[in-house]
Amino acid sequence: MTWNAGTSGGGFGCIFKDRNDRFLHQVSSNRSNVGSALVAEALAVKAGLKAARSMGLSNLIIRSDSRSLIMAITSHERIVEAQGVMFDIYHLCNAFSSVSFRYIPRENNAEVDALAKAALRRLPNSG
Repeated sequence: MTWNAGTSGGGFGCIFKDRNDRFLHQVSSNRSNVGSALVAEALAVKAGLKAARSMGLSNLIIRSDSRSLIMAITSHERIVEAQGVMFDIYHLCNAFSSVSFRYIPRENNAEVDALAKAALRRLPNSG
């Protein structure tokens, strides 16, 4: 996920890999009027969960470079600004046999970061 505070645009990217770290699939999208970086991160996780469900995956490890989002999800912390998206994330998790959430430093997440930045550039007025 990447977020432009000036335009409130968000770019989202997800890369799916198997247990052996082999590429399976990638998705990216963008959205206008995203309230904050945390909301943008939550929307990216939601998009990833929806894509994984449509792919028929049953076991997921979701990695995000947003430590605050991962902590909020795993502790079921209530985040007012992202309440609806968080509800959707918890609900989508029920579609899988197992889902775990892990923090990954941004420098170890370069592929997804580049995908998200490219999606943001496709959004009008977010250059």
